[in-house]
Amino acid sequence: MVLLAVNWTNAWIITLIGFGLVVVLLILLVFVLMGFGAIMVRANAPKKETNLKPVAVVPTPNATEPVEITGEELAAIAMAIQLSKESAHDNESKVLTIVSDPNSAWSSKTFGINNLIR
Repeated sequence: MVLLAVNWTNAWIITLIGFGLVVVLLILLVFVLMGFGAIMVRANAPKKETNLKPVAVVPTPNATEPVEITGEELAAIAMAIQLSKESAHDNESKVLTIVSDPNSAWSSKTFGINNLIR
């Protein structure tokens, strides 16, 4: 009989107001986030420089001749590339040094999660 004692009109009104409020706030949140997105896109847009002047490029008379690179220069370039690649890595022996201690708490079965014996 408790079911009959509930004022269903007020319950439906409160339910509809609650759902309506959630929907309205979600729509408002979408518009706020779209506004922030538009502001951030406008703020991060590259700036246009209006006072740029065109520059005439005149080739030098020797620009059509191929550049001769000596063997010493090529060796120096190759050595510089090799040294820059070597400094990115540590010297490693490529030997695994994992040592397992059977008495460690990590491998102990007495501390296991499934140990339900007390």
